[in-house]
Amino acid sequence: MDLGFEGEVVVVAGAYGELGNSICRRLVAEGANVVVLGRDEERLRKLAAELSTPDAQVGFAVADLDDDASLDEALTNLYRTCGVPQVLITAAGSTERVGVDRVATEDFRAAMQSKFYPNVRLVLAIGRAMTGAGRGRIVIVSGIGGVQPMDVHLAGGSANAALSLFANGYGRTLAPAGVQLNVVNPGAISSPRLQGHFEARARLEGVSIEAARESLLGEIPAGREGAPNEIADVIVFVASARSSYMVATSVNVDGGQVIGR
Repeated sequence: MDLGFEGEVVVVAGAYGELGNSICRRLVAEGANVVVLGRDEERLRKLAAELSTPDAQVGFAVADLDDDASLDEALTNLYRTCGVPQVLITAAGSTERVGVDRVATEDFRAAMQSKFYPNVRLVLAIGRAMTGAGRGRIVIVSGIGGVQPMDVHLAGGSANAALSLFANGYGRTLAPAGVQLNVVNPGAISSPRLQGHFEARARLEGVSIEAARESLLGEIPAGREGAPNEIADVIVFVASARSSYMVATSVNVDGGQVIGR
């Protein structure tokens, strides 16, 4: 299936991890002009070189998503060289897993600062530019912790829930201007972050890490963790021209862990 990315400029924030890397590789294979965005220039330069192919050069833009001025400067430079991007995919920010027995107010503040505010800042900025251009597609990668409470992810899940609510509300205002905004909620993905989830769950329940892993997998009807490329395939589809009738929608990709939401 041709997803319609040929020649489109696609900005990806949060491309460092396994999922972000898979998203970028799929986009490059689809013919997109990918630009990875983050704050560490040296790391971005290395990542762009690794993702580039003989047929496609991946670019990068340096921006601190905690700083309006830094983001404005980066986007001004991007628009000058590439125009307003057709697509934004943001998986920026991550949160710590903390058991409900240890969670504190500061954990909620940190989760909002690392996950909610950076994504809102980026989406508002590019969403307004897309509105001016009269077209665009945005996908926020949130997580099922914002849909279904988890006893080792209350702070991070709260930030995800707030982010999804923002996306659903803002997405409805963007749609009349020809801009789509949707959310994808990954479940358990094979990654170092998932290992952190197992460790936090093991501490909370007083069991081994392997027992905590088996307990979580027992809650997933598919019976296993998801591979990064499986989640990336869905994200890239939702970001594509093929998703043209999806507006302010949240899609769970979780092996059936969340039922009926």
